[in-house]
Amino acid sequence: MNKEQDHHEFISEKYYPKGTAGKDHCWDDIDATQLKLRGATYLKDKVKIQAKRPLLKLLNCDFFLNKDRFDNYSGSEHSYLTQMRKDGDNRFVFCIMMQFPPQHMMTTWVLDVNDVDVEPGRKESREPEPPKDKEEELYQTFARIDRSFATLWRNWLAGNDQYKSDRLKLFPRVVTGGFVMRHALATGKPTILGTKLTCRYHNHINDDKHYFEIDCDVHSSEIAKRLIGLIKGSTKDLSFDCAFLLEGRDQSELPERILAGVNFSKVNTEVARPLK
Repeated sequence: MNKEQDHHEFISEKYYPKGTAGKDHCWDDIDATQLKLRGATYLKDKVKIQAKRPLLKLLNCDFFLNKDRFDNYSGSEHSYLTQMRKDGDNRFVFCIMMQFPPQHMMTTWVLDVNDVDVEPGRKESREPEPPKDKEEELYQTFARIDRSFATLWRNWLAGNDQYKSDRLKLFPRVVTGGFVMRHALATGKPTILGTKLTCRYHNHINDDKHYFEIDCDVHSSEIAKRLIGLIKGSTKDLSFDCAFLLEGRDQSELPERILAGVNFSKVNTEVARPLK
């Protein structure tokens, strides 16, 4: 799928467009080279390596208003994913939504097998059996790209919600912003997001819509609520990257790879689209 086909006309662009990191009120790709992740030998020597660009391609950010917390947004008529499917784009979609009602920030990524960095020497050495379902097909696709990540993904997907939360990691990095925000966001330091916020997982990989969504309830944590308040008060100067990954804890799961990333740049929190 080419760049033109990656773009789907959607109302969210009117309220929160794609732009360039550092510009006003926009979203963009992250600079992954600024982050260091667990390397192949981390369990022995604690050595971290420079990150590669994310496995998944960033497609859309939807900043919208809804009085109550909105779960499993991708499955609704309002979502970017719904527009993708109407346009005939059937690739696997991964979404993360930050919920701080009435505001919600939904980010959508896609797996584009034609635009991803393959890990040298980490591919499957033999042709796999025909997949029994879409989950297995997705695993095999990841394995052709990076066997270690594919192992980690399969383990994570098979685990219960607590297991998923214990492995869901966030790397924040302030691109532009003052000392207070750099300190508050612990820039460049990873955190296990699932242990800080209540996260709800919606696995619809085997469904027709073929997606996985994570909903992160910011209001489930008093610290996170205060942090959102700080961010809202600093948005005119603040640009920051968020890199999401799964934490590798077994040799078979290393080196780590960034699953998805997004830059939020100088967000105007007063501009968000109301849902119909």
